[in-house]
Amino acid sequence: MGIVGSWTALNAFPSGLPWVRMITTSIGRWTTGASYPGPEQAFVDEGLFFYHESCANGGAGLDFTDLFYGATTSQGFLLSLPDGALQPIGMIDLASNYALAAGAPPIGPFLGTVLESRHLIYTNIYD
Repeated sequence: MGIVGSWTALNAFPSGLPWVRMITTSIGRWTTGASYPGPEQAFVDEGLFFYHESCANGGAGLDFTDLFYGATTSQGFLLSLPDGALQPIGMIDLASNYALAAGAPPIGPFLGTVLESRHLIYTNIYD
């Protein structure tokens, strides 16, 4: 097991950016329970985050402000847990499109362009 990092959605208002925390917008759903992925919903996400990269800097960590974009799914087929219970599950998949290290000067452009992803957030959510 590695060193645990952390992230927090930031309130970007009134910076001129459209985000107040992370914005999630529905983009559709599947309704059939007979085939994959089951009755599942899909969302597109975007937001400004504080990201702590624990493994960087020799284990001392580095802090970043990141613009993240990605998707969330909710419901769908049930997940079989180790104890045998069945649980609805969702997934959040986010990738940073811009990462600014704490104390570093901003280097543009950071909106309206596709940049290299420095950080990824992949996590399960239990409904």
